[in-house]
Formats: sequence, structure tokens, C-alpha cells
Amino acid sequence: LVGAPASALRAGIMAAAAFLALATGRVGSWFTGVLLALVCMLAENPLLLRYDIGFQLSFLAVLGITVSSWQDELTFLRQEGWRGIVLQAVKTTFWVELFVLPLILYHFGTVAWFSLPANILLLPLVPLAMLASFLAACLGLLLPVSLSAFWSWPAYALLLLLTRFAEYFGNFPLIAFEGLRIGPGLLALWYALLIIVSFLRFIRKERAWYAKAFLSAA
Repeated sequence: LVGAPASALRAGIMAAAAFLALATGRVGSWFTGVLLALVCMLAENPLLLRYDIGFQLSFLAVLGITVSSWQDELTFLRQEGWRGIVLQAVKTTFWVELFVLPLILYHFGTVAWFSLPANILLLPLVPLAMLASFLAACLGLLLPVSLSAFWSWPAYALLLLLTRFAEYFGNFPLIAFEGLRIGPGLLALWYALLIIVSFLRFIRKERAWYAKAFLSAA
């Protein structure tokens, strides 16, 4: 339906791996799913790693989401209710921007400053849109097509809101800063520091998990 871009193929492979793990009684892992999708896609076309910017941005964004999901020690980030939803959206957007921004600067030299508040506002609606679309597709297999307007309007309304919001604010003047292209040296330094920080967060997350497991066993 969407032309099978790199982002859709990556998502499809990760979803298939997650359902396969669920069906076989194994523990699913975001990181394992990312690696599986990466290996499968590069095995079919290794040139994606060098020439497909969409492929690069898609995997970097998923890595940002994965790192953001690791629990923080900061207590103010552990909120419940609507505050927790907002803070989680802010944290996820922040980490995704850290992963994709240097590559965008390297290839395009443009920073859309409104992407940060836009993602924070729209991110909570994305799971609802996905759920509504999934339900509409399932009902479409069971009910007559003539009645599709009745069960598909929630998905249509949410998707229309997301796209119209992006189109409306994307046409504003001074919505982006241009001429900020960075070189390969700064790009490599940025991702080297990001890998170090992500690895330290991963080690801290594993230590916290083992500590909780030990306390539970005790």
C-alpha cells in the first residue's frame, strides 16, 4: 500500500519477529528485532547502508526509541497519568532527535525546529491511529464493504489530523533553519559520543534489572 519503503520493510520484519516470538513462547526484544531487520534487508541489498537515507533514518529513529525506553534514574520522569504521557513523549522525541539530527544535518543541512514540539503533541495519537487502522482492516475482512464508512472513520479522522497538522505548520515561513550542514568528522564524533552514552545507559539498565531480580528472589 505504501510502496514498500525501507521504513515499512523494517517495521514488517520487526513485527513478524515479535509475533513469531510470541507464538513460540520466547521473550521478544526490540534490539533483537532491529538487528534481524537490519541483517535481512542488507542481505538482500547491501547498498541500502550507503545510499538509502530513508533506511538510515528509519533504523536510527528506532534505536532512539529503544534507548529512550530504558528506565531513567531521574524521579521526575516517573510520572503517572497525563503527566507521564507527556514526559514520555518528550523523552522519546528527544532521543530520536539525537539519533537522526546529525544525519539530517549531514545530508540536507536543515533543521526543522518545529519538529520537536510537533512530535510531542502528535506522538500520543500515533498508537491510537495504528489501533484504529488495525481494527478497520480486521472489520473489513468480516463485514460488507458497503458499511466500511461506519467503522473506518476513527482511523480516517486520526490519520487526517496527523497529516493536516504536518501540512499546515510545515508551510509556515521560518519553520526550518537552513545552511547548517556538518562534515563527516563531526558526524562521526556525534555518533561516537552517542554510542558511548547509549552503552552506559544499557549497562545501568542491566544492573537495575539484576538488582530487582535479586531483591525479588530474596
